[in-house]
Amino acid sequence: MGVVAFLHAKGAPGTTTTALLAAALWPGPVLLVDADADGGDVALRLRRRDGAPVDRTRGLLSLLPLARREMQPETVPEHAQELSGGIEAVAGLSGPGQAGAAGHLWSNLADAFGRTIDRDVLVDCGRVSPQSSHLPLLQRADLVVCVLRPTVSGVVHTRERLAALQPSLVGPDGHRPRVGLVIVSDRP
Repeated sequence: MGVVAFLHAKGAPGTTTTALLAAALWPGPVLLVDADADGGDVALRLRRRDGAPVDRTRGLLSLLPLARREMQPETVPEHAQELSGGIEAVAGLSGPGQAGAAGHLWSNLADAFGRTIDRDVLVDCGRVSPQSSHLPLLQRADLVVCVLRPTVSGVVHTRERLAALQPSLVGPDGHRPRVGLVIVSDRP
């Protein structure tokens, strides 16, 4: 199956909301991974299907120790929780400290996401730069979607960020994901 990574260049243009909407409308089985290195929002914004809060210790935090060695792709969905609305989601980390500490483990997680055979994986990466610790998630994605607002600063920052990211998007195997844009506006 495929991996789609969502990111933004600056501000909060609605990347998490876009990823959630894509997961809710996805035409087949899908898993949403909250991998925003600045701290995951999905667990804070939504509840599980049973009405209980999302368990923030079950998700990326519980997957990271397993990522120290090659993970089987079926391991990833075992750390997901069903959200209200039926979306299966892997809860994110609490902030940059945890994301930075993951270091090289992002590569192993990205490999596991890419080998998932029974569902597509949508990854909310949040803000990404060429120095981001979770850059391997983009390098191994099939499609990278940059979310932006239709403002001068939104367009300029996105253009500059994507230009800076282009050389970094080439994975270790030479794979380069396709890149697309989603423009989020308050007006029709």
